[in-house]
Amino acid sequence: MSVLQQLLEFKKYPAMLVETACICWATMVTAFLFNGLAFGWDRFGDSRYENYLYVGLGEVIGNFSVLLVLKIIGRKVALVSFYIGASTCFFLGIINYKFSTHWNVERVMSMFAQILTTASFCNIWLITGEVTATTHRGMVTSMANVFSAVCAFFGPIVSAADLTNVQRLSFFGSLAALAALSSLLFPETRGVEIPATAKDVRERRRKQRMIFKVRLPVSS
Repeated sequence: MSVLQQLLEFKKYPAMLVETACICWATMVTAFLFNGLAFGWDRFGDSRYENYLYVGLGEVIGNFSVLLVLKIIGRKVALVSFYIGASTCFFLGIINYKFSTHWNVERVMSMFAQILTTASFCNIWLITGEVTATTHRGMVTSMANVFSAVCAFFGPIVSAADLTNVQRLSFFGSLAALAALSSLLFPETRGVEIPATAKDVRERRRKQRMIFKVRLPVSS
């Protein structure tokens, strides 16, 4: 199948186009938040190396916990929960309260957000492979990689920008919330056969058509 034929099938099967747009958006937000947290020098520790230590610990916990969560509640519900949890952590981090000289609410909530963002990072790429049709998987994955790489570059810049904690955390929290909303449009892929063609994507959408009263267009 040529590239032109692949692109034309997005028009023929609009549900696949919507799912692809959601994939690109979710990978962009995830990369932005992941790198914005990982390279936010003062988010976790008092030095750059202490920051690396806590970020690494959060990534280890996030990578291992996602395996258990996906098995229990499935891909879609887990992804939405990760984004909602991360968004909640960002907004709670706005609270200006210190537990001690070195620890405050923002630092604790940023650590929890790092764990949840790492889990969503693992999950979104799994969903990308399972949602996308085999005929379009290479194209969609490449598109998502390009968009996420660009946002990964801007994440640390925004994290280090001359913004107040309220502005920065509100922005991060809003992005995570929007990613959660867009993830509601994904189908559940646990235990479901991976689609081979765009037509299979349409048939899967017909079986899981209503998602919180949101109706996706399905070509006849």
